[in-house]
Amino acid sequence: MIPDAALEAALSDARASDGRKGKVYALTRNRRPVAAVLVESALDSLTTAVIAAGRQVGQVLLAGAPAEVRRRVPADGTVPGGSRLADSIRALQRDGRVVVLIGERNDTALAAADCGFGVLRPDRRPPWGAHLMGGPGLETAWLLLEAATVAKAVSRRSTLVAAQGTAAGALLGNVDVAQRSARRGTLATGVALTANVLGAVWSARGLGRRAVPVPAVDVAWHALPVPEVMRILDTSPDGLSEEAAGERRRAEAPAGEASPAARGLLGTVVAELDTP
Repeated sequence: MIPDAALEAALSDARASDGRKGKVYALTRNRRPVAAVLVESALDSLTTAVIAAGRQVGQVLLAGAPAEVRRRVPADGTVPGGSRLADSIRALQRDGRVVVLIGERNDTALAAADCGFGVLRPDRRPPWGAHLMGGPGLETAWLLLEAATVAKAVSRRSTLVAAQGTAAGALLGNVDVAQRSARRGTLATGVALTANVLGAVWSARGLGRRAVPVPAVDVAWHALPVPEVMRILDTSPDGLSEEAAGERRRAEAPAGEASPAARGLLGTVVAELDTP
């Protein structure tokens, strides 16, 4: 049992937050409050990773989120959700925005988006209005946003390389009026095209090797028994063995960080072409 003053202070703080800190329930005994329990919505463990991936390609907006979720999720803004979500999407599109919507339901809104991604749940019907589906969880949605980031970089780089190839071809073609000068100009643009294709393939392969982010799980470590902590961390009181530590380092190493010797000549050349 907690003191009445402390309980009343906790309840007053919860009331003043206007729902931004979740819902508060008072536990009673003989009709007398003895404890206060704060209940918050459980977020997917990859929420932070999805927000970070979305910010690499544009703004992240929450649709129809309650106050306590808006407080905990670092989004760039909100839009009306529910039955008004489709209208919110169309308004963004009228402003020239390309909208990617990630959701579990609301087929109308998913279909209205430029790319609607439906998150599959075992206890719900599939969101048939979505263009793409994946799940359960947000891993596939995270990969979709990472792919958009890679595509954006590839498009920017390809435009630059194509312009350089065209300029080089024009210069080589104007050296003289002989037929071989025209062939030089064609060769320069062909090299630029080949470099763009190889760079795009290399980027796509790197995306496939990208490690899934570590889920951000809020664990009450102080409340767990020691054996359970060891089980979650997959360790022991003696720590990790050298072999286990090496495996974890290899698993956490960024994809595509192979040495030039491991890549080989062709891989090294393509990696250099893939550099923005």
